[in-house]
Amino acid sequence: LKEHCQMLTEQFRQLSEQDVSSHIDSTQTVLVQAHPVRVQVNHHPQSAFKPIKPEQD
Repeated sequence: LKEHCQMLTEQFRQLSEQDVSSHIDSTQTVLVQAHPVRVQVNHHPQSAFKPIKPEQD
């Protein structure tokens, strides 16, 4: 598994170096996939940014 991960990491680095300047959108997509928390926030923006205080004041 470690060897496989290293292979993927090297491939990702090569792709990043090649595509960062020309394909920023695809790079951002990969980064979002690497951060599941961000994906959840994107899926639930209302609940993520809900005010902590109850609406009844």
